[in-house]
Amino acid sequence: MVIIICMFISSCSQEDSNPMFETNSETHINNLESKAQPSVLVTIWIRKQVSFGQYVAITGDGAEFGNWTPANSIPLLEDANQENYHSASVYLLKGKTYEFKPLVLNRGDKSVVEWGDDPNIVISLPSDFPGGTFTLVHTWD
Repeated sequence: MVIIICMFISSCSQEDSNPMFETNSETHINNLESKAQPSVLVTIWIRKQVSFGQYVAITGDGAEFGNWTPANSIPLLEDANQENYHSASVYLLKGKTYEFKPLVLNRGDKSVVEWGDDPNIVISLPSDFPGGTFTLVHTWD
């Protein structure tokens, strides 16, 4: 199980620094930012090779990740400068734990080609997380 807990820093990553994160690639930003509770912008990078006509997405528990429904999953955009790296950004509430996994979908009918391996990826953001951004990198081969 991959568990990421981020505390008392403005930015952290599961992997060491990588020049890829310094690029200004487009990301999909989930618009579920909550006004009632503070949230953190989390950028998720998945390294996965896909075939033409397919794309990488993420789904998981809660509305933020589409409630484990592939049709409601968050599509990741492939980075034009980093082959096989896909990313999306989503606002997640502080003080909450999220569980999700990547999947590969067909572009046309959004049917599932492949689910990510077990265990699921878990992100836990403490309620006193100081803000900033959080970056997670997952290699799925």
